[in-house]
Amino acid sequence: IALVAGYICYVAWTWLRAGALRAIPRVRPAEAARARTTEGAVIYDVRSHGYYDNKATRIQGSARLDPNALHRETQLADLTPGKSVYLYCTCVGEATSARVAKDLMDKGVRVSVIRGGLRAWKKAGLPVEAVPLEEMTELPVFESR
Repeated sequence: IALVAGYICYVAWTWLRAGALRAIPRVRPAEAARARTTEGAVIYDVRSHGYYDNKATRIQGSARLDPNALHRETQLADLTPGKSVYLYCTCVGEATSARVAKDLMDKGVRVSVIRGGLRAWKKAGLPVEAVPLEEMTELPVFESR
């Protein structure tokens, strides 16, 4: 009985959590591109692991927002008050973008998630650029003995 009750609580918790993330506004890539051009909106790349490959690309003009460092005030200080913020990642269902968007919404930031992330942006034929070398993160190299 305890296992069944625990399972029901777990399912209810994940359902409630997923519902909160579904409430995050999502936009098509073209809408985010238009907002950046006409309103000066800002686009952030919130990928956790997207900066390891030397062939990595990102949305042209986007900036990096480390999803694991949102608690740092210096990271949040760069968010321009009053401007719309758009987030993207490469996760299934925009999982990282939705999680970060919820955290930012709780802090009063006007934020939306780009539906389909980087793949949808590229598919729409919108401009991308190489990730600058100074923003690359090198993976640790382990020596074999």
